[in-house]
Amino acid sequence: LMVDNSPSVMILPTTFFDFTQEANEFYFPPLIGSYLRLLRIIVFLISLLITPMWYLMVRQMAHMLSKREKQNSRHSHYVCCSGLYRFLR
Repeated sequence: LMVDNSPSVMILPTTFFDFTQEANEFYFPPLIGSYLRLLRIIVFLISLLITPMWYLMVRQMAHMLSKREKQNSRHSHYVCCSGLYRFLR
């Protein structure tokens, strides 16, 4: 795939493992190069898992805080004007 005014070319079709290769790997001994590639794949998979888990955690915390705020609105003497006080409780 060639794009106008671009010095780079992409050879298609390609696989996921082609994207995990780096040119510097071939200058290292095979054991170290394989270790670096394996580490790169593991970090990629972890980042694929951590991002949705973080999003779900933030949504769950927002849901729990809104529930707590509804409960506190029933008892007006517990509700303070400061948002920080409600957040820290």
